[in-house]
Amino acid sequence: MDNRLMIVRVSYDDEAGVWFTTGGDIPGLAAEADTIEALVKRLPGMVMDLFEVNGFSFGDDIQVGSEISLEIIAHASARVRLPVAA
Repeated sequence: MDNRLMIVRVSYDDEAGVWFTTGGDIPGLAAEADTIEALVKRLPGMVMDLFEVNGFSFGDDIQVGSEISLEIIAHASARVRLPVAA
């Protein structure tokens, strides 16, 4: 069975306290959630809805019954203050 890998990039907005999509292989995908786990759980349904609404086609290399894998690449950063030793 064929399997198409699609990338979804997500980042954390520290000020808003949410994870959100920032790009990837799926045009129009815009989602956010309080946790990365919640966002990952929402993505498959949102992606399928987007494909259905937009008539997204994979071309001739993907057949009905094939699978799509989403690879979620997450970016987060933190700033930590350290005391300077004398």
